[in-house]
Parts: sequence; C-alpha cells; structure tokens
Amino acid sequence: MPAGNRKAPDAEEKSGSHWWLTGIMGILLMGPAPLFIYHYLDEKERQGGTIRMNWIAVLAYDLFGKTVLTWLIAIVGFLVFVASVVEFREWRQARGRSA
Repeated sequence: MPAGNRKAPDAEEKSGSHWWLTGIMGILLMGPAPLFIYHYLDEKERQGGTIRMNWIAVLAYDLFGKTVLTWLIAIVGFLVFVASVVEFREWRQARGRSA
C-alpha cells in the first residue's frame, strides 16, 4: 500500500519536539491542580457528598488523607517537569547535530 505524500518522521520530530507541552503539564500538576483538588476534597468533606476517583487516588486518600494525596499529585507534576527537561536536552542535542 503506497504511503502517499507522507514521509517518515526525522530525528528532530522523534526526539521530543513537544517538550514544552510536557513542561506545561508538569507545571500545572505542581501548582494549580493540587490546590484545586485539595479545596474540592475539603468542600466535599464539609458537604458530605461523594466523588468518583480512580483506585490509586482512593487508596492514597483513604490511607493518608487529602494532604498526602495532593502532595503526591504535586510530586508527579515535578517528575513530569523533569521529564520535559530531559526531552528538551535530547531535542537540543538532536537539533544541534542536524544543523
């Protein structure tokens, strides 16, 4: 089957040219997301409502509470941000070699 006009991605496209999206996601997971989740859980605790969460979040919440759950989300955000820095370095090295 012919590929048409499509070409295979070059090294720059494969080596993390979207590192900045990963960085933005990490920043959002480190700051606004944990704050929103903490206040949301606090409000639901006061109102007595129920919410749906995935099993990992439920386990962390049941064992440690909302504070540890929000810290875990912030730590995941930090790890995502570190991954974006690694992607940026790989992208910069690949770009430097091709230029």
